[in-house]
Parts: sequence; structure tokens; C-alpha cells
Amino acid sequence: MEKSYDFLLGASDPGVAGFLKALPEGVPSLDRRFTQEEDFFLVLDRPFVVDPFEIHHDVNQLCPSERYLAVLRSLVEAWGRQIPGVFQGLSWFFDPRDLFHPFFVQVLSAREKRYLFILRPDLTFRARHSQALDRGGNDTTGRYSTRHLFLESEVVPLESLDSQPGEKRFKLAKLFEMTWQGESGKGYFTTGRWLDQEITRLLCRAAFPGAKTFPHFPLRCRHETLSVRCLTPTAQGRRKAASVLELAWPLVEPWAQRIQTGLKADPYREDHPLVEQLRRQWGSPLSTRWGDYQVEAYLNDHDQKEYRYHGE
Repeated sequence: MEKSYDFLLGASDPGVAGFLKALPEGVPSLDRRFTQEEDFFLVLDRPFVVDPFEIHHDVNQLCPSERYLAVLRSLVEAWGRQIPGVFQGLSWFFDPRDLFHPFFVQVLSAREKRYLFILRPDLTFRARHSQALDRGGNDTTGRYSTRHLFLESEVVPLESLDSQPGEKRFKLAKLFEMTWQGESGKGYFTTGRWLDQEITRLLCRAAFPGAKTFPHFPLRCRHETLSVRCLTPTAQGRRKAASVLELAWPLVEPWAQRIQTGLKADPYREDHPLVEQLRRQWGSPLSTRWGDYQVEAYLNDHDQKEYRYHGE
């Protein structure tokens, strides 16, 4: 049977739900940064500890173990004490297919459409950003502390939400279906090609004439649809990202198939013919919606380039 959802989420937790509900909205001062690999993270004032949890898990089991819940509760409390506005108003549901990226969501409405704000912290250990406290083993992850909270924060168009006891199914409105273009090479040298990254760069190049957005690409092709990255994941920032997506959708939608066809035949480059065509068609409404922001390059403690984001 054809899959009729994009995200299948399981049980929530009364303890986590109660803590999230009690958080003040606030407007935290966020220290927002990117790695050279374009990964987004927040630098917190104090380190938080990620306790070990089981590696092996039945992906069809929609109820988390008590051990996993204990880890998640401790993390939510640690994050909520330092950056409450980032998690205020969100709901958490267990994603059995990805234990390392807890799934926090909020359904947003704008006019007659609904949007889904997704916040996914990354719990994988990063040696250059964390301090190992316990190595772990074959059955459990290691224990570590860090001040760097890596996460994905975005708003996507929601088509439908099917809610049943202990189960939620989210289906997104699609715009860029079948971005997979196949493989090339043989054996260990086989590489795949997706158009997602090329579409992302094309959209941002066209929407921001004369500006280089690396490593921050506000408009993205994600989950086979149009996504708006939210670097200020507070209540106000989420609403603003949803309004940008509402503006961008009717501009991008008529070009979606043409963009995919054009990039399949002619891979992305900065002077791709579609860039200028989109600029002439769109004008400047998208470029003004993010306000003034600046990305400052610097060297971290390991003499590797990172970027600090300044903006709304």
C-alpha cells in the first residue's frame, strides 16, 4: 500500500508535555552559528549532558522505552531552563525511525492554509563540539556534555494531519517530487544525485540578487517540498517563517517542474539561466522579507572556519 504520510509519530509523554506547556514565551538572545558544512547550531551559556540510551530499537514500536524518556526529559528540562522561548508552545512526539533527532512540532495557521513548524535537535556526538564523559558500548550510546545545540528548524506546508490514540500522521503538500536522479559509477565509487541541494541554491540565488547566502539558505527544497528555514525559532520567529512560506509558495509553484527539468539537464551553477529568469519574474518581494542579516566568518578553537549569524 502506498505510504500516505511523511511523518509517522508515536506516543507523547505527559511529563514532557507539561514542562513544555509551562515554559514562558520570552525572547531569548540566541547565539546562532553555522559550521563550514552548513550545519546550524546554538551556543548555550551552560553545557547540557546527553545521557546514554539504547541503540537497538524496533522501528515499528511507537512507544518509547522508559530509558529513552528519561534521557529526553532531562534534555528538555536543560534546554527549557536556558532557551525557553525556543521550545515554548511546541509538542513532542516519539519518532521511532530516528532516535537521535527528537521531533518537536507546532501547527501554524495563516489564512486558510496550515503550516508545520519542525524543530529537531541533533543528539549525535560531535567530537569537536562535545566532551565525552562515557564511551558507551555496542548497546548504548556514549554520555557527553556540550554547549552546542545542533538542530533543524523549519516551516513546511501541511496538507493533512491524521490523529489517532498514540499515533499521528503528517502529510505535507508537495512541490518538488522525485528529486532523486539516479546513480553513477560502480562499486565503492557509486554516487547518487538528488536535486534538493541544487534547487535550494537556485532558489536562494534568484531570491537574493547580488548576495551570497552561504552557509544560510533561507529557502530550501526539503521533504520534496518548499521549506523556509527558521533561525529564530521563537513563537514570533515561527509565525514570520510561515508568512514567508505563504508568500514564496505561489511564486515558486509555477516554476517547480521547470526548475527540476532544467537542473536535471544542466546542473546548478551561479550563472544558471534559470536564476535570471526567476529574478525577472519575482522582482524583490522575497529578498526584503528576511530583513538585514549578516554572516560573520571566524576560526573556532580548532582553527576551523565557522560562521556567526547576526539578524532577526
